[in-house]
Amino acid sequence: MWLTDCFAGHIIAKILTKYQQLPTTLSEAFALSTFPTMAAIIGESPKLALYSYWQSSCSWRVRFALNLKGISYEYKAVNLSKGEQFTPEFEKLNPLHFVPVLVDGDVVVSDSYAILLYLEEKYPQRALLPADPQLKALNL
Repeated sequence: MWLTDCFAGHIIAKILTKYQQLPTTLSEAFALSTFPTMAAIIGESPKLALYSYWQSSCSWRVRFALNLKGISYEYKAVNLSKGEQFTPEFEKLNPLHFVPVLVDGDVVVSDSYAILLYLEEKYPQRALLPADPQLKALNL
């Protein structure tokens, strides 16, 4: 599992020694930013794959959105510090070598904002953006 691979959960647990006593909103925010999603926990097989690096704020943004929307996905770790973004497999997905990259069947979307817009249009449940175009623009 990616948390054990990157030991982010261990580090955060050390920093936040009293994690259980945190306010609900902070606890929920932490839970929403981590994998697996609730859908994955209850046994749904993910149809989306997210190529991501655990320290990337852009990747975090997409993980957070996927979890807020309750969308199951497979986490594909790309270790930027080891140069895994330059592998031939990843280069086929994103020749610019950036994370995150979302793969939804034959659709490949890179850039976190493009991914967020794609998710919002394709999976309208639990909308992240308001319906009003002016308010939507202010939120982007």
